[in-house]
Amino acid sequence: MAARNQNEVQDIQLRLMEFASFNNFDGDQVVQDLKANRDLWRAALMNSPNSLVTLAELEYGDAWNADTLFITPEPGQEDALDLLTKGWKADEVQWIGGEEACRLLGEYSPERRSNLRQILRVWWD
Repeated sequence: MAARNQNEVQDIQLRLMEFASFNNFDGDQVVQDLKANRDLWRAALMNSPNSLVTLAELEYGDAWNADTLFITPEPGQEDALDLLTKGWKADEVQWIGGEEACRLLGEYSPERRSNLRQILRVWWD
């Protein structure tokens, strides 16, 4: 597996985020902040849960239609990552942890089950 700071798949995800700017979500700013603070997070993915709007709009190539950013933090960097999101004008910022995060990530260790801040969910309306 490639080192996190040289991950081509993650770079593609960040590029897609730049195409997702809408309303208060500034994709360029979010990506710039994430890149400048790479030590705070392990992975980031923007998606629209329970929606195929992205698929419907894909043929037009205008934007990456996603409204929710999911970030897995570096252990011990949760507070700093949470603080970083304050400048992004998100409508909601919340942590997903415990059983729910285990189910979403497919990882069920006792350590994971007790961790209440496994995924940072950032949502724009």
